Amino acid sequence: MADFKLEHRPALRENLVTEGLRLEALPEGLVLHILSCLADGELTALLQSYLPEGGALRKIAPGQWFIVDDAPMTPAALAALQDALGESAHLVDQSHGRVRFAISGKDADLVLSRLTAVDLGAPSFGIGQTQATLLGHISGHLTRTGPSAYEIIVLRSYADSLWEACSEGLKV
Repeated sequence: MADFKLEHRPALRENLVTEGLRLEALPEGLVLHILSCLADGELTALLQSYLPEGGALRKIAPGQWFIVDDAPMTPAALAALQDALGESAHLVDQSHGRVRFAISGKDADLVLSRLTAVDLGAPSFGIGQTQATLLGHISGHLTRTGPSAYEIIVLRSYADSLWEACSEGLKV
């Protein structure tokens, strides 16, 4: 077998900044999928206690969460979390299979409204809320992180296509 050097290549292009829109590739750190049949409140409290500093918990469906962070979780921290959860939940590291990016600015709502059927109005989709949705023809998870700011989690192989759809969203 020939020796070769592995080279990391980011899934997304350079950040895009216009007058009303910013598309920013987030660090490819941690995307951890947790699946459980425990009551949401019970497990949410346990997961919150194991969040890395700067990490966030995203409830994506009944019995399912993502833990996201800009930095990877150490193997020891992953093992400690799995031990704490025991048989009550299972972890799947999705860090290499999913990509996160941020979309923000005064035109972010306009761009996203052209890509998804989610009601982006503040009362129905407040800060911290996450929704699994189609963005164009691509399945992803959309989280409101600020008044005009969102995080999108998408499968790595679709990230570039969704990035392109977001960047083209202002052109009509």
